[in-house]
Amino acid sequence: MFTRHDRARLTILSLVVAAAFALLSAFGSAQGLLQLGSMTYARAAAPALSMPVTSGVRFFTSVGGVAFSAVARGEQGLVVSGLRYDASAPDGQRLVVSLRGTDGATTVVRGRIYDWQLVPVARFANDDNGSAVTMFGHLSNKAEDERLGEAHEHVFNYHKALDNTLVGLRLLQADMLIIEPTAADLFREDGRLILGAGETGHDVEHNRDRFDQLADWQDTRKANGDKYQSYVVGDMHQQVTFAASNGRLAFTGAPYWNAWRLKKLTADEKARAALIRQRYNSKLPAFEAARRRVLDATAGTAQREAALDQFYALDDELEALEKQLDALTIEEMPEYSRALSLRIGQLDGVNPIVYSTVRNVMHYRALFKHYQQQDPAGFGAFLTSLRTVTVRPPVQTPTNASGSVAQP
Repeated sequence: MFTRHDRARLTILSLVVAAAFALLSAFGSAQGLLQLGSMTYARAAAPALSMPVTSGVRFFTSVGGVAFSAVARGEQGLVVSGLRYDASAPDGQRLVVSLRGTDGATTVVRGRIYDWQLVPVARFANDDNGSAVTMFGHLSNKAEDERLGEAHEHVFNYHKALDNTLVGLRLLQADMLIIEPTAADLFREDGRLILGAGETGHDVEHNRDRFDQLADWQDTRKANGDKYQSYVVGDMHQQVTFAASNGRLAFTGAPYWNAWRLKKLTADEKARAALIRQRYNSKLPAFEAARRRVLDATAGTAQREAALDQFYALDDELEALEKQLDALTIEEMPEYSRALSLRIGQLDGVNPIVYSTVRNVMHYRALFKHYQQQDPAGFGAFLTSLRTVTVRPPVQTPTNASGSVAQP
């Protein structure tokens, strides 16, 4: 169990890393024009996404998007006893997994994952914060961020392990998959399709047909009163299992669209919710000020400890207020979510290439979290072994629709 001192050190480290990552993103290499269907997209400096996955109002309403939190379970008591990267094997077969049964016997199998997914997903799994992508993000430039907000335009933020990766690009598209017709296509750079190793068979016309079928299904459900506010794509409330099958790693568990909506409140309930939000918002400036003091490199140890004490106290107060809002305002839709996710699966994920990435991230992140719990040092050594692996193709993930950010 972490002591308060451990927690303080980890908090400082995570905040410093997030701030540094946001600064570095402003100096990314120049890329060509990024397109998805008829839309073009741009890149601007933005903070990394760092938020735990919960069933709380702050997560649903300020992050949502694409997120993962499952920890895989081995069938018949199997546990992962080792992970190894085999550089001599063909791409897509380089992950070597040792599985130990309840009788102590070990079976060695290989995963089915290419380097362009393996490396960022392993790094993503190293963090307990499973929020991957959000369209409720922010830019580092506050003035531009406010301008886009006033224009009701989305800003995309990514977990630091997924930013500027093809995985991040695919997960961004997954967030749009069932509401945006252009998501039937794939991203292109200067008109050229962006594909990772193993991605084949893209058929945009077929995908558009599947999108239309899903849109009709959603319209029918909506007419019967099944109207959602939004959804979270990933593995919320789902179980991932793994087993050995003919020398390969086999999984169960399909991507899940967890739909939710705001409850219909009485006048008294609305007044209570407004009061809770007012109290919540009144504490945010002090919370942010404490966070800045934690990051102040000029502060002494005593000042930082005092800032951390205030930071945690305010965080606890905000969490308590969030729980009150959760019970009062958020309604998850499990029956609709199961039906929606099943229909998407029946339609080959609408866009099979995008859906395949969501499924792989779901399966392998859960597998890595399982091994991390079994053997933290072993998982750390596995991550270290991936440092020299080159991830291709190089990708620059967008933060907003092109032209949305004013040019200097």
